[in-house]
Amino acid sequence: MNTFFNYFNKTTFTAVLLAAVMVGCEDKVVGIEGFCPLVESTNPVNLATGVEENVVITVTFQEKINPNTMTPEAFDLSPGSAKATSDKSKAMPIDGTMTFDNESNTMSFTPDAPLSSGTVYTGTIINTIEDPLGNKMLENYVWSFSTEEAVIPTVVSTDPEDQELDVALNKIVTATFSQAMDALSIDETSFTLFDDVTQIDGSVSYNTNDASASFEPDVDLLPGTTYTATITTAAVDVNGTALENDYVWSFTTVDAPSPIVVSTDPEDQELDVALNKIVTATFSQLMDALTIDETSFTLFDDVTQINGSVSYNSNDTTASFEPDVDLSSGTTYTATITTAAENENGSALENDYVWTFTTLTQEQVVLGTAESYGIMATSAITNTGNTVINGDVSLDPGTSITGFPPGEINGDLNINNTESAQARQDLLDAYNYYKNLPPGTTIAAGADLGALYPNGIAPGTYTSGSTMLVSTPLVLDAGGDQNAVWVFQIGSSLTTAADITLANGASEKNVFWVPTEDATIGVATTFNGSIVSGRDVTANTGATIYGRILAGAITAGTIALDETIVNVPGFQP
Repeated sequence: MNTFFNYFNKTTFTAVLLAAVMVGCEDKVVGIEGFCPLVESTNPVNLATGVEENVVITVTFQEKINPNTMTPEAFDLSPGSAKATSDKSKAMPIDGTMTFDNESNTMSFTPDAPLSSGTVYTGTIINTIEDPLGNKMLENYVWSFSTEEAVIPTVVSTDPEDQELDVALNKIVTATFSQAMDALSIDETSFTLFDDVTQIDGSVSYNTNDASASFEPDVDLLPGTTYTATITTAAVDVNGTALENDYVWSFTTVDAPSPIVVSTDPEDQELDVALNKIVTATFSQLMDALTIDETSFTLFDDVTQINGSVSYNSNDTTASFEPDVDLSSGTTYTATITTAAENENGSALENDYVWTFTTLTQEQVVLGTAESYGIMATSAITNTGNTVINGDVSLDPGTSITGFPPGEINGDLNINNTESAQARQDLLDAYNYYKNLPPGTTIAAGADLGALYPNGIAPGTYTSGSTMLVSTPLVLDAGGDQNAVWVFQIGSSLTTAADITLANGASEKNVFWVPTEDATIGVATTFNGSIVSGRDVTANTGATIYGRILAGAITAGTIALDETIVNVPGFQP
């Protein structure tokens, strides 16, 4: 077993086959064939090359073997060339598990770990093995084989590619390998990113599914800057084979212009802004939604910050600030978009963008304290059936309120008290405000709005000197303007017999129906908006109102309900 052969620069193994001489075994009983035990075949075969590293080694004998002699000490697997030995006591250099199948006369050896690549191994069957008659092998059986050469891993692709330009500032840099890698070798030391001579801090991860490594910088990259990424030879595959050389590539980030605010609503210095206004700003390019929040988009009343929620719509690059409560009347507000707002490439506004606007003056306040009331009357309220009022209820003056229960009030009930008196005054102020607005689009007496506007009615003021009808379904279409307002000035009465619904951002809180006399809501119809009537309001059986019924602004007004549901906008019990 100490014989070595050198072929060129590579050491290979030569199998030494010491077959038993076909003579009777000395001092032993003659075997079935009259010979000592012989090895019939091995796997791998003698001098095999390119053997897989996870091979299971087998040895098959020509005859039955006494299994008691097939012990772990009877087989040896060692790295190195063939060498003769009869030393039965030496430990096996390669650890593994041996089994023996008496039916097939086959011994199997499974190494505990894959064999090394590009390595010669020698297997030895020790001549302590006997057949059932006690015949022993005359000599050790020795053979050799070579495992396949290791395949050196390579980087097959990167993102960004080498020399790529205009790379996003929030880019995660990746490299994909030709084969499965040892994840423990892919870390912040073997995968680095430099800006000239400065190393970029970041986290490295490895994905076993696609053999790719990722470097995620801790902060966005700088614009217009060339970066160099490197995968070093410290990166090894699952067999421990390293890259032959460091893999290096470079890329340059985008030199994008800074985003700007191109428009706002309200506009800068705008007056008479509605108290329920949602403030918006539209940008010149797509923004990073995560940078548009309550810290980068603020609203102040002098020195007091206004609480509200901020959202960003990528479809129209618009940020919106919705105050938690209506703005104060006659007040100047300052809105600011700070340089914390960034575009998709990580470029920020060059400077904070600031604009101001002023809300309606005190005498222009629309509903005031009447805003929280689902129903309000100045004479009497009657109900039949299981009406539900999701809002407050007021009666002032008067004491006649019947049908509750079974009607349900999920808000406060105020009758002839300080709150009801103030609400009544605010109702009168609101009525006068809407009546005194400049006349809008003229609606002929008794005309059906649904028939006049079959494709939806746009925001604005609509004025009728007499009655106004909704006999055909009517759609209030905001056209995407969530602050759109409708005011219907009605010279006498309003009568509906069809649904009034909303579309494209319209809100029931911005719709006001103002009849000088009465309003009647149709059976089982849906109605959107607040009724601010001069006298009485009747909601027929099963009507659902998304808004308010405020009756009796200029004369004693009554409200009659029947299985009616009233939902005040934004009401929370």
